[in-house]
Amino acid sequence: MAGLTVEIQRNQARGDKKVKGFTGAVRSLENFVLEIGDEFTIPEKFDVYEQNLGNAKVQYIMVELTNGNAKPFYPSTFTKSRSVFNEDGTPTGVRKHTMGTAADEFRKHRNVQEAMESLRGKTLKVSDIEIVRTLRFGTRELVYAQIPTIDIVE
Repeated sequence: MAGLTVEIQRNQARGDKKVKGFTGAVRSLENFVLEIGDEFTIPEKFDVYEQNLGNAKVQYIMVELTNGNAKPFYPSTFTKSRSVFNEDGTPTGVRKHTMGTAADEFRKHRNVQEAMESLRGKTLKVSDIEIVRTLRFGTRELVYAQIPTIDIVE
């Protein structure tokens, strides 16, 4: 290993550039994945956020769980659907999708905005999560996916 000056020169020779400062947010260590028992109310007034996820943009709102923690909630969760595969990578012919009364209500509507407005002020609960073996998008690699059941708490 060389001294600081030589190492900086090596880094610059491979294309590293000095910038004015750090960018990006500090990653939270909280588990932002929905879990069985998570309960939250869709706010009467919510802000929609958008993030880049690979080559796609996804939208979400922030919700506060009844235990005081906050998580992002992606409306696309209501339409999550996965084909189930055997351990050898062959399809089972079974397809699983998000279940529950909240998912049913969401899917009655023409667009995401209208669907989310229909859930304003309603308390939702993740009552179950089914783990299914599926393929990673665009590959033949087997992965496990979580398919939730989200119900409206009456």
